[in-house]
Amino acid sequence: MEQIIEAKREEKPGPDAPEPEKPGRVLDLMAALEESVSAAKAPRGEDSDVHDSRWRKAPRTGPARSAVL
Repeated sequence: MEQIIEAKREEKPGPDAPEPEKPGRVLDLMAALEESVSAAKAPRGEDSDVHDSRWRKAPRTGPARSAVL
């Protein structure tokens, strides 16, 4: 960092950036969550459907409330 600041003060080009490291493994978090939920439900004999409609909120009906100041 000091080299970059010094180069800017002297109006010289900054030092070369180091080569980026090899990127790590990217995980699909949704797939991992679904797999985890299915694995947790299996011993209990529950259906492993992660997208259970019982937990979805009902759509809002009627006008939206406005904030009263």
